[in-house]
Amino acid sequence: MRSFIFGVVAFAVLLWSCSDSINYPEISPEQKFLFEFEFMNAAWGWMHYGFYIDNEGNVYKFESPLDLDIEDQWRPNSNGYYSETDLLEKYSLQREFIMKIEIADLIVKMGRIGYASKGELSAPQHVMADAGSSRFRCYVYHDNIRGLDRYEEILLLEEGDLLIENLSPDAKYLYNWLKSIHDEHVYTGHIDEAK
Repeated sequence: MRSFIFGVVAFAVLLWSCSDSINYPEISPEQKFLFEFEFMNAAWGWMHYGFYIDNEGNVYKFESPLDLDIEDQWRPNSNGYYSETDLLEKYSLQREFIMKIEIADLIVKMGRIGYASKGELSAPQHVMADAGSSRFRCYVYHDNIRGLDRYEEILLLEEGDLLIENLSPDAKYLYNWLKSIHDEHVYTGHIDEAK
């Protein structure tokens, strides 16, 4: 019996020491934005909407007005880094509160962001045309990248014209959670058509 207990303890210590050898980003207390779903499509006129989850568990929808000129629409950065101002600009578009996540549940989800951030991405597969792009993501906040505070986008899954998957089991877990919020609480289309 002693050897069994010793073996279990030794295995636990081994796991603990291995997990410390990988440097996962921690969630900063200054990080306001944690998770996001976003849909964009320019094939049949501009469509841009989604939802985000903040550090208090609030879930908000956002949507670009359909009558806004294409040049004035919010656009993603090509490098995957955003300032808080960038995200606030996007999230202020017809913002609407939809639900609140329990803090205990949110903390569990936040704990998986670091692991998801280390996941490899699958090669992009072209699967449709003119379907736009649905992206499920989380963010890691960095308080000093070249003197600036930035949110780093961590892709969990992109679907639509392209299919790209983060292969981390934690990324898949977070994607399924965000997809369930999307399916249950968000849209069949625009905000005014919400369930």
